[in-house]
Amino acid sequence: MLDRIGLAATLVAPKREVVMPEPILWTVIAIVAMVGYFALIVVALSQVFRSTMPANTKLLWLIVILIAPFIGSLIWFAVGRNSALL
Repeated sequence: MLDRIGLAATLVAPKREVVMPEPILWTVIAIVAMVGYFALIVVALSQVFRSTMPANTKLLWLIVILIAPFIGSLIWFAVGRNSALL
């Protein structure tokens, strides 16, 4: 009797559609975040190298970006890049 009730419950229960399993979704998000992180650093470093700043200022920016890559790159895009254009 219990088997018939359990079987009936599984047949009546609605099926859930899973568009993308959760582990795969988090893996995709992590990969996109890592690619963005490294792209931010590489672009910031390449812009520092190509800037027309004096060598000692470039060295200071390179040290800042290498010591604190994420924050240093964000500071470069917010402040340093504009001062390099002057």
